[in-house]
Amino acid sequence: MKQYIKYTEYLRKEKLLSQLKENGFVFIVKKNKLKIVVGLICLGIAIFPNGLGIIFYPLSFMLLGINIIDLNIYKEKFLKKIKRLLR
Repeated sequence: MKQYIKYTEYLRKEKLLSQLKENGFVFIVKKNKLKIVVGLICLGIAIFPNGLGIIFYPLSFMLLGINIIDLNIYKEKFLKKIKRLLR
């Protein structure tokens, strides 16, 4: 059953969410397990040298919810983890 809210209530919730984001709160976005599994399968197909990487790399990252901005933001953390593992 769908529930509807008034536009003023929607605006109030949006304002509250934007204030929380400005204060440093990070919202957790749950991902569908099926999308994660299919994304990992697509990534596996893309890594295997069969010429389908052009199609499956973007598809796998889209399904996994990873984009270039995320990679740039967390690049320093990834590099630190890799350096620790190599030591």
